[in-house]
Amino acid sequence: MPPAVVEKLEKKNDPKLQAKAVEGTITLGEGQTPMVTQSAVVFLYARPRGVESGPPLAVKKINLFNFPMEYSLGPADVMMQGTSFEGPLTVSARLDLDGDPKARPGDLEGRIDVEPGNKQANIVLGEQVRGGKEITGTLSLTPELQKNLPETPVLFILARPHGVKGGAPLAVKRVIGAKFPYEFRIGQADAMLPDTEFDGAVTLLFRLDNDGNLKSTPGDMEGQIDANAGDTNLNVVMETIVGG
Repeated sequence: MPPAVVEKLEKKNDPKLQAKAVEGTITLGEGQTPMVTQSAVVFLYARPRGVESGPPLAVKKINLFNFPMEYSLGPADVMMQGTSFEGPLTVSARLDLDGDPKARPGDLEGRIDVEPGNKQANIVLGEQVRGGKEITGTLSLTPELQKNLPETPVLFILARPHGVKGGAPLAVKRVIGAKFPYEFRIGQADAMLPDTEFDGAVTLLFRLDNDGNLKSTPGDMEGQIDANAGDTNLNVVMETIVGG
């Protein structure tokens, strides 16, 4: 048996070392609904607090998971033999959609500052890895639409190349329970296809959907704006009722 495997097994069976392990629960952030595929994994990393790059102190890859999920990261997971699992630490978790250790747009991350031995180190995956150009702004409703707001609104934000009316959108985002005015952002991380570039002139369509289905139906609320990838601080007012 390789020495590294022997050392790892010994550490897992050493109560004193296992007492140093950081444990907790990983949950998805509010409104996060990633499209998880069979390739997706969860990566756990521990680094000395304040260290943002370079090889982590400890790492773990989890192939089978459901959220919320419990985790443990400790001395048995150190990268290099003979390295001590000492603090203070920052433990990071990432839901990686393609299973590659490199973070890519669309992956979800979260982190927590802890000391070794913390058994309530709960992490929320609430930050989306971003890349490329984004469009950001504020979406508000007319007073009439605000009065008819569904109890649990489902907001769809779709981006299409300017002048394209149908077909698959360039990028799409689904938000459950949005509060208005809503600070929105959409970009490369939301592209329908990973190799599609979010760039150029686009039309953004905003839809508050009554049934949570992407298809427009009577009673849904809509608004739209023309923009360019990279535009920021847009002000959009949703003012149309489909079929109304």
